[in-house]
Amino acid sequence: MLSFLSDVRTHWLPKQGHSADEYEDATAQPVVAPDGTIRAAVADGATESAFAGAWARTLVEEFVGADVTVPETFSESIHRTRRVFGGRIAEHATDLPWYAAAKAEQGAFAAFVGLVLYPNGAWRAVAVGDCCLFQIRDGEVMEAWPIADADEFGNRPDLLGSRLDVSQPEAQMTSSQWGPGDRFLLVSDALAAYLLGSDPAAAVGLDASGFASLIEGARKDGLRNDDVTLVELAMRS
Repeated sequence: MLSFLSDVRTHWLPKQGHSADEYEDATAQPVVAPDGTIRAAVADGATESAFAGAWARTLVEEFVGADVTVPETFSESIHRTRRVFGGRIAEHATDLPWYAAAKAEQGAFAAFVGLVLYPNGAWRAVAVGDCCLFQIRDGEVMEAWPIADADEFGNRPDLLGSRLDVSQPEAQMTSSQWGPGDRFLLVSDALAAYLLGSDPAAAVGLDASGFASLIEGARKDGLRNDDVTLVELAMRS
């Protein structure tokens, strides 16, 4: 297991009635960086934009990459990520019909939350939009960020755009301490809103079937039909 982590669990499901190929959230397996930190991230591609899923994947992959910058220089890392993404889609865009190419020209958009865990017991997080982080200790929610109330979710969250010539919304940042046995959940927006209205700790320790059961029940209970993604990181006790 990674350094001071005892477990990492990643779960996701596409919108109900949609295939896995239509899933537009993204996450990347946490890795240990050269400085000893562990980074994890979740992004939620905006369906109405072209290549949203690819942009979300590029965001999380670049954030957890071995040479990625830490949140203090997040704006610089996003500039690099946009260049990487532009190179990836350039060859695909030339094959699109004119109306799809016009949409692609507007850029892709995604909400994002990234977490950096430090060996000394500190953690920092960065977010744009409504993907959320929960820190849970002994079944209690210690932190719900950047949104702490289900009623605060809206229809027009801030989004990171892929175009180099477009200004970005300001990223939010926070930091605190982790302790032995703590759990961190990185969650895309629809599921985060649902958990805030019920109990985020209910999503701790789930296997694949448990996660599927949670989402099935949540959708019957009013969870908005959207892609759902959850990454859980458990600190060693």
